[in-house]
Amino acid sequence: MVRVSAILFFLALPIVNGLGVRWILGSLYALTIGPVPMVDPLMAAQSLLLTGAVTGTLLLACVIPVALALIFGKVFCSWVCPYNTMQEGLEALLQRIFRGRRKARLRRTAGNPSPVEYRAIFGGLLVVMVVSGWPVMSFLSMPGLLSTQMVQTVGGSGPGWELALAGALLAGEAALLRRTWCRTLCPVGAILGVFRTPVTLRIRYDEQACGCTGHRYPCETACPLHLSPRDPRLYPACFQCGNCLEACAATGYGGLTFGWRKRSSGGQPGATDHMQNNQDL
Repeated sequence: MVRVSAILFFLALPIVNGLGVRWILGSLYALTIGPVPMVDPLMAAQSLLLTGAVTGTLLLACVIPVALALIFGKVFCSWVCPYNTMQEGLEALLQRIFRGRRKARLRRTAGNPSPVEYRAIFGGLLVVMVVSGWPVMSFLSMPGLLSTQMVQTVGGSGPGWELALAGALLAGEAALLRRTWCRTLCPVGAILGVFRTPVTLRIRYDEQACGCTGHRYPCETACPLHLSPRDPRLYPACFQCGNCLEACAATGYGGLTFGWRKRSSGGQPGATDHMQNNQDL
């Protein structure tokens, strides 16, 4: 409901603006609600790297998105991003068409990406942007691109060619079955992951309390990014959707915790915490 509401919000925004309501303007590139400006940290980084100019307005607009990332991690990606909503909707449709065959293939190709690989790809994109002097990130920010296209289309300007770019990416991922964009390539998720700290909200896994055996792990099956929540390399790829915790509610091992709370299920000494064990990530 939250994700669909986010899409409906940007579809309705140009209609509301056309009726004379101007206190809320923008897209997921940059949004202004009353006197409060908010900007995608990726767009702020792009502006800084391409112009070399740092303004108080730009820094102020980053405060709320950065604060949310510091506290809750990449929740924007799983709860708000329209591209993720479209991905999961398409995946659900394809699973109904192809039934169990698609899930079986996904399990065979699953595996958590290396944090080094994750950050190297993002760093490479930044280098390409700086060297070319071209605002590459504006075309790689799927949340900003899609929300802007929604506003323009409903507002009467019509869709731009950028919508074809998003459509091609969506179709390519549907064929590859990997959710590769959200797992390893998306620069929006990557920059939000930069603000992760040892006290950021995270999934707690208790190895001693986990009763799953063999190759049947409900948490892995439920993960939309096909990650393994049991793997210490869960972050920075995980975007905190909580599906794994819901799937594992019967066993009671899972939970969400902040870094300053050291909790274990049943006081077991084997309880592990992904970020506690990987603070260098």
